[in-house]
Amino acid sequence: MTSFFRIALLFSLLSFPVAHTNGQNIQADTAKIAKLLSDGQGIYLEKPIEAQALWEDGLSLCEKLLPHLTDDSLKRYVLVSKSDLLFNLSQIHRNQGEVVKTVQNLEAALEIDIELNNRENISSSYNDLGVIYSDMGLFEKALDYYVKSLQIDRELGNQQGVASSLINLGYLHSGQRNFEEALSFFNQSLDIQKKVFDTLGMITSYNNLASVHFSMDQYELSLKNARQSLVYSTALKSKSSQANSLSKIGNVFMVQERYDSAKHYLLKSLSIRSGINDQDGIFTSAIELANFYHDSQNLPEALTYGKLSYSIAQKTEYPFHLRESSKLLSRLFAEQGDYQKAYDMQGIYEKNLAASIDSDKSKQLFKKQFEAKYANQRLQDSLINLEKEALNLAERSKIEFEKEIMEERQNERNRRNRLFLAGAIIALILMLVIIYIQMRNNRAKQAANKVIAEQKLAVEQQKSQIETQHRQLERTHKSISDSIVYAKRLQKAIMPGKTELESAFEQHFVLFKPKDVVSGDFYWFHELPSRDQLIAVADCTGHGVPGAMVSIVCSNALKRSVREFGLTQPKDILEKTRELVIENYAHDNQREINSRKMDIRDGMDIALCKISGRQITYAGANNPRWVIKSGEVSEFLEMKPNKQPIGKYVQMKPFTEDVLELDKGDMLYMFSDGFADQFGGNYPGPGKKFKYKPFKELLIRISNDDVDSQRQTLDRAFNDWKGDREQIDDLCVMGIRI
Repeated sequence: MTSFFRIALLFSLLSFPVAHTNGQNIQADTAKIAKLLSDGQGIYLEKPIEAQALWEDGLSLCEKLLPHLTDDSLKRYVLVSKSDLLFNLSQIHRNQGEVVKTVQNLEAALEIDIELNNRENISSSYNDLGVIYSDMGLFEKALDYYVKSLQIDRELGNQQGVASSLINLGYLHSGQRNFEEALSFFNQSLDIQKKVFDTLGMITSYNNLASVHFSMDQYELSLKNARQSLVYSTALKSKSSQANSLSKIGNVFMVQERYDSAKHYLLKSLSIRSGINDQDGIFTSAIELANFYHDSQNLPEALTYGKLSYSIAQKTEYPFHLRESSKLLSRLFAEQGDYQKAYDMQGIYEKNLAASIDSDKSKQLFKKQFEAKYANQRLQDSLINLEKEALNLAERSKIEFEKEIMEERQNERNRRNRLFLAGAIIALILMLVIIYIQMRNNRAKQAANKVIAEQKLAVEQQKSQIETQHRQLERTHKSISDSIVYAKRLQKAIMPGKTELESAFEQHFVLFKPKDVVSGDFYWFHELPSRDQLIAVADCTGHGVPGAMVSIVCSNALKRSVREFGLTQPKDILEKTRELVIENYAHDNQREINSRKMDIRDGMDIALCKISGRQITYAGANNPRWVIKSGEVSEFLEMKPNKQPIGKYVQMKPFTEDVLELDKGDMLYMFSDGFADQFGGNYPGPGKKFKYKPFKELLIRISNDDVDSQRQTLDRAFNDWKGDREQIDDLCVMGIRI
């Protein structure tokens, strides 16, 4: 919980001397500062953005006015106003997720308050700095600021400030899952707020109690406190507090499977937070709605809100935000089947996991630090009291001693006896005090050494765990790498070798560039008993390991269509291949994936040609086949495919085929979409796609070159276009000269 906004008290300006700065009266400017501060206070709860504009104007006016002030009283007033404006703006920036600006404003306000010895304002700045460092996971630093704030408020008798510090100490325990301790702090704060009629503070305490009871699975108590908070926040017209209460009520309804009510409250909370640009609140609502739609089996909506939470996390600079949003998106992308994005998000999650303190040992360490902090504070208080007692006792003894000298001047012997007795008593008491202080110091030192030793042990254990995890990661990486290399060998085995193609085609080339180690693209060859050749280039669903798995299934289906079923015509081969691919996936066609039904639509696009001398018979699934006639003026011929893949499709039709007579020297080209779809060029950002028209023009330009030169030219053109950018897909281009 942050402290609420501050506003300086307006005092009479009539006694201030009149002067002019840039043509404006100092008294008028000072009165304007007070008005801007007060007007911002009046609209802050309902219109925080408009309040921000007023306070920024007031701050600019303070900075403009201060260099020209000579009157000490007026200068102090303007400095107090500047401190209050900086503090109030820090609340706005924190809600907008601007951590750096929040800390800068708080530290600037604190510097002014220390200069003016304004202890109440110093306390509130300490309190808010503690909140920021707690949000960043720096719990020990946050605890130090909370204790400083609490000590000042108790000395000043500022009950509202004490309540605020107690709430923040409750936050620390709640974040470490010490729920009983958190409840104790929140209830203490609520009792104080009721006594001083702090309605806004009561709203915060009720919301905090609702959160802790929710974490303890005490849903009815959580709902009761959230509704109580909503009643007060509605009456006070506090938009931010209303949104928090609505959010907590929605979460309880979601756990109770009252989904319609949960959706209503969560969306209403997001609407309010968006209206006041509460970035931290919008992040919370986005996470809650993503989980809601995930549980409701609406993956697209869950992804929409998950991406919203991640975009905000990138702005707020909180490790907790990045950790939670990346963890959520990794799970959602995995369920969507986008494993690359799921892997990327998992990496971001693990990177930010190191910034959190969430293990049981860390929680125990925090608890011991907290207890040691207060043990030292109690020790210091006891020492101060003992020293005061000793001084008071010495003073009283001195007075009594002087009184005895005056009263018993005649009896020297008795005076000396009393003096000796008083001195002995004083010496004994001082000796006892010194012994007691030394014993307390020794016990405190032993306790501190014990805490340090336990901390050192915890750090060493964590280091050992990290080293073990690193070794496990290295073993896992090697196992995965070995598996991928083996998969590459398997995929290489299903494609024709160089010698086999050279024996069939005197002049040909193959440009094969997988995106990863293994590929979803492949090329296939089979020679029929009639000496006719079947040649194909295929592009399977996906790339990398998933694409390679599909390519093996599809290649095997082509081989069975020809060898097992004796088919020789391209259209018949594609029909049978489609049937075999669908049959292969039939047993998994309605498999359960994370409690979701998912149809498997894996398959391939392919261009298949039968070459009988100079006659080409072609059938295709989404992939065309191009022919460029030889001669000075190159003629381009395209044989278009059927617009359907090999695999399950919405409307499956019979495949057709085209026959074309070619001349000697003509070039036949088959290819996947990897070349035309590659992003690159001299363009900013991701660049532009190469596209099919420039690809066709490139092939026409090089078609009369020898096949080895064609392959080198295509490879060079692809690399030049791609530049330093990532290759987005597998690539396969085959050229055969008839």
